Amino acid sequence: MDRAGIGDSTLFESEHADRLDLELLLGFRATHAVDVIAMANGPVGHALTAMLTAALMDIIGGVVYIELPMEQASIVKSLPGLIAPDRRTGACGLRQELLRSWVTHPDFRLLK
Repeated sequence: MDRAGIGDSTLFESEHADRLDLELLLGFRATHAVDVIAMANGPVGHALTAMLTAALMDIIGGVVYIELPMEQASIVKSLPGLIAPDRRTGACGLRQELLRSWVTHPDFRLLK
């Protein structure tokens, strides 16, 4: 079912069919996505992308789905706001407080 006529949940499902089961990971059935992407290699670009994403979440709600290198996944598990880690891929669902905590961590970086 589409939320308030915004978007197409069938399109969302087909675009995310190759990923792991997001409903199991997030604890609810996602129907829409907002992608925040920056073509930046440096730490400033990564931090700005993370903070922009957290700010958008303050407005529209939802959770973030990210993929992390396995060595970073163990660090992120100790931060507040983790919903569910995926041990196979390092992906996790998280709330904006985790994103804000992660961006201040010395090992922070986003996966390309």
